[in-house]
Amino acid sequence: MKPITKSDGSVRQTYNPAAPLKEIQRSINCNIFNRVKFPIYLQGGIRDRNNPRHCIANAKLHSGATIVINEDISSFFPSITKQ
Repeated sequence: MKPITKSDGSVRQTYNPAAPLKEIQRSINCNIFNRVKFPIYLQGGIRDRNNPRHCIANAKLHSGATIVINEDISSFFPSITKQ
């Protein structure tokens, strides 16, 4: 895949997995992760029909929290913009 130049000038190289690895990943997802009942506090990248994981559900989970943390992840997710 094409390298991505980050805002600090460094380059992030991404790769598309080869067919055999994709098949292994699909097998792991189908045979393991799709059968696991993850606790509701785990949010990122989990598909759950009974408790859908999305940004609003995540925000509700954190509303009323007594601790605030600020972490800069701006260059970690280049596809997410301020808009």
